[in-house]
Amino acid sequence: MSHAPAAASPPPATSLPITGEEGCTLYVGNLHPQVTEAMLHGVFQAAGTVCSIKIIINKK
Repeated sequence: MSHAPAAASPPPATSLPITGEEGCTLYVGNLHPQVTEAMLHGVFQAAGTVCSIKIIINKK
């Protein structure tokens, strides 16, 4: 009789409500120089409300 090991099940995902300022800041690096705030807004609004966008230009 063969005893195959039981398949490990992933831990359950937990979902915590986001309140106040939690989860409101997202860093995105290595952007192409022609990416604009409007472009980022269009991409990220699908995930939720976008409060503000700030592109920091690193001049070398």
